[in-house]
Amino acid sequence: MKKILNRLKRLEGQLSHVRTSIENEASCTEVLTQFLATKGALESALEEYLHASLEECGKKTRSEAETRKIINILIKKG
Repeated sequence: MKKILNRLKRLEGQLSHVRTSIENEASCTEVLTQFLATKGALESALEEYLHASLEECGKKTRSEAETRKIINILIKKG
């Protein structure tokens, strides 16, 4: 999980840069590029988290209801 937390820290920096660019009235192309890069990084972090947490969840005993809840969350993501 340390790797994922590091990614999230970088994402915080990226998002802060997006906000600063908007506050400083940077060009639309610059802001959009930053938004898309941040979105891509967030999606990548989410996929990594899902992989790691599902692997960990698979090792733990959980109820059928909890398994269904996880599956429903994943379906809504896609």
